[in-house]
Amino acid sequence: MTDKYETENEVNAPLPPSVVFLKAAVYLMGIILVAGFAFVVYALVTRANKPLEAVVDDKPSTAAILLQPGKTISSVSLEGKMLVLHLTSAEGGDAIMIYDVNKNHVIRRISVARNPAN
Repeated sequence: MTDKYETENEVNAPLPPSVVFLKAAVYLMGIILVAGFAFVVYALVTRANKPLEAVVDDKPSTAAILLQPGKTISSVSLEGKMLVLHLTSAEGGDAIMIYDVNKNHVIRRISVARNPAN
């Protein structure tokens, strides 16, 4: 009978203060974890529903592109921030100029030589 009595006393015995503190810390961390997750979900939902604002530049951007004498621009295309110019000349030589709009400078000039008919 002593074994049964000792087991009942061990079950009903108060917990040591360190175990009580540990249980309270675990409960508190669980609450903080759930609250943090709820905040992250709330922030994602509110940002996803917020419309994107267009970036408006107050001052227009201008650039000066210097062409060689006799060259004319025959076509222009824009790829992202790269402006591609097809240049022709009266003498028959063509060129392609790639211009960076953000940096306002020519990246590359490509000369196109025409092959005379044989």
